[in-house]
Amino acid sequence: MPSLASPRHPPGKDGGTETNDTARKNDVRRSGSGSAPLPKRKCAILETISAGIAVLAAVAASIQVAVMRRIAYGERINEMFELMHNEHNRTVREVVWKLEGRPYGEWSAEEMRAVHRVAADYAQLGFILRHSYLRPAPFLDIWGRRAIQLYRIVGPFLEARRLEWDSPERWIYFEWLARFAWMDVNRRRPWWQRRSWLKLQQKTFQLASQADDSDEDDPAPSA
Repeated sequence: MPSLASPRHPPGKDGGTETNDTARKNDVRRSGSGSAPLPKRKCAILETISAGIAVLAAVAASIQVAVMRRIAYGERINEMFELMHNEHNRTVREVVWKLEGRPYGEWSAEEMRAVHRVAADYAQLGFILRHSYLRPAPFLDIWGRRAIQLYRIVGPFLEARRLEWDSPERWIYFEWLARFAWMDVNRRRPWWQRRSWLKLQQKTFQLASQADDSDEDDPAPSA
């Protein structure tokens, strides 16, 4: 007598019957993946967009780094001008200028402190220029000749201190700055001694005189 219930699915590999979930999984495997693959054209477009985004991100990062370096460079310039132009350092330089021609054995304790301050300032400038934290030429135009003259005044004293303290590296960047500035003076002229600056002075002198004449004709501003 035939069986009233027949199996809904063919027997599995282990001789049993497949469950509904197993059958569905087998159907998916037979028909391929569960979702249809993207067309090749769409894949290419997505890859192009991703590559473009990566390029834009790299460009933005490069611009940001360049801007940050520019800001840091400007801050270093400002710090150097603050160092060389603050009132205290100008005062001690005036003290050192007056030591020219006097043996350092006759210097007072206050004058020696002024020498140490000036030597430290110019050593700091020399360190920054020696290691290319700032472009040397603009600063040598302003302070190069002063470094030479000041080192001529205080150099013998500094060298004697080095020997006394057995510290050859002390103020070495001041000495480097003076020697490098000496080479620079014999190699090139500052921009204000060049022909282009003389021409500009001549042109602007004429313009300035005309501006002065026109100002005389203008009425005084009202309060």
